[in-house]
Amino acid sequence: MYSRISQLVCFVLLVGVSVFAAPAKKNIQFKACRRSDPLFLQCFKNELQAVIPLLNDGYPKYRLPPLDPFDLPALDIAKGSGAVSVDLSLQKLKIYGLSSARLESLSLDIDNLKSNAKFTFAKPITLIGQYTAKGKVQVLPINGKGPCNITMVDPTLELTNIEGSLVERNNQKYIDLKSVTLKATKMSKLVLKLDNLFQGNKEVSDNLNVFLNENWELLFEELRPAFEEAVAVILKEVASKVLQKIPKDEIFPQ
Repeated sequence: MYSRISQLVCFVLLVGVSVFAAPAKKNIQFKACRRSDPLFLQCFKNELQAVIPLLNDGYPKYRLPPLDPFDLPALDIAKGSGAVSVDLSLQKLKIYGLSSARLESLSLDIDNLKSNAKFTFAKPITLIGQYTAKGKVQVLPINGKGPCNITMVDPTLELTNIEGSLVERNNQKYIDLKSVTLKATKMSKLVLKLDNLFQGNKEVSDNLNVFLNENWELLFEELRPAFEEAVAVILKEVASKVLQKIPKDEIFPQ
C-alpha cells in the first residue's frame, strides 16, 4: 500500500542536512510505514535511505529546489571567539554531495512531535561560490573577496531537538516546526581555497590558504557554532514550507 508518506521524505531529509524531496519527473513510490506496525521505525528509516540517492530534481509542487547541486543564495558565519576572529560571508553557493547522505540513525516520537537523526556522507560535501572575509587568524590579517571552494571530507551531521507542535487549518492538523539544532560532530578534513584572501597580493593570499588548510581544525572549531546555527535556521525555514502543506495524518498514517 502506498500513500503520501513520500512527502514526509521531504521533511525528514530537509531537517537532516537539506535533503529535500522526491523528483517531480520520476515515478518513485514509497511504502506506507504505518505507526501500528511494530517495525515502523525500521521501515521508515529504510524507505528514507532508499530514496536519498534519487533526490536530485527537486519538487516544484512544494517549492523544493533540486538537491544536488543545491543552490543556496547566502550563508553568513559570524566571528569566532578565540584565535580565529573572522566575519565570513558566502554567496551564490552551489552545494555538491548531499545525495550521498547515509542515514545512520533515526528516532521519532510522533506523539510529542520530536525527532533526532544522524547522517554521514559517502562523498565530500563541497561548497562552491563567492565569499567575503574580514578579520584575523591568530596574528594573520584576512581581508578578502572572491571565488571560494570549501570541501568537508567525511562529515557527520546530527539533527537534535527537532520539535514541532500541531496547528489546525481547514479541519486538518499540520505540524508547525518549532526548533532544529544541527551539530557537526565529526570531520576527517576541511579543505579551503579562498582566492584573493589578502587583496592585491597573490603570494600572501596563497600563503594564507596554506596556513588555513594546515590548521583547518582550529579554524573549524572556532567557526563551528556559528556555522551550525546558520545552517539550522536555513533547514528550519525550508522544512516549514513542506509541513505547511501536508496534514500530519498523511505524514504518519495509522
